[in-house]
Amino acid sequence: NELDVGDRFTRITSLYKGLFSTAPSSFTAPGFKTNAAVLNNLDKFEFKAAGDLDGSAPFRPIVSDKKYSHVQVPVTLKDKQTRPLIEGLHFDGYSDDSIVKTITSEIARQEKENGFSCFYCHDVFEGITKLNLLKDVLTFVKLEGFETATMKEVASNCKVYKKVEMS
Repeated sequence: NELDVGDRFTRITSLYKGLFSTAPSSFTAPGFKTNAAVLNNLDKFEFKAAGDLDGSAPFRPIVSDKKYSHVQVPVTLKDKQTRPLIEGLHFDGYSDDSIVKTITSEIARQEKENGFSCFYCHDVFEGITKLNLLKDVLTFVKLEGFETATMKEVASNCKVYKKVEMS
């Protein structure tokens, strides 16, 4: 039984518009698992940004010579199981201090090498259970003077296209 991706996008954008009186502008597929149907619907529903494809900097995807208008903003700070780093490192047995040191050093490395890093969180775990660690990471970002932006802001400045393979 195949999922009707277009129907899902229709329903979710309609619900979002009904609640917030505006269309959603960014999207990330669960577990970062995407396909051409999702990319097509991101453009059809005029999403500005998505965080589904890997990379070291934002780009507009090209798949089989089709240029998409939305920007992929790669989440560069996640673990191998696609969990947010705070959550992943916690469940891998890292201490709170080690979690903050690991994440902040990786942010600094990515910023130096690529001029870009993208961090994501889950509302309950990082937003409640480990809010102190999230605060420490975000304080580091602020004190280091790294520029911050929403996915929509990043997308508005991206002119780079990149060929990607879809399985």
